Amino acid sequence: MAHARASSTDEFKVGARIKVGDAAGPRLASKRGTILGFGKYPDAVRVKLDGSKFPITLHKKYLSLEDQP
Repeated sequence: MAHARASSTDEFKVGARIKVGDAAGPRLASKRGTILGFGKYPDAVRVKLDGSKFPITLHKKYLSLEDQP
């Protein structure tokens, strides 16, 4: 079971920069943040958005990795 969890989040690594997609809704769309870890479910990602005090959990389908400069 741990193997399935690792494969579903391979593209997301702790510390990676992300951008929230439009499908997440108007409040979150286009926000950027940093991945802190993974949630209770295989497709859940813990993210701290820029300017936020606390992390939130989002489904990985709402996130895209930012290009590294």
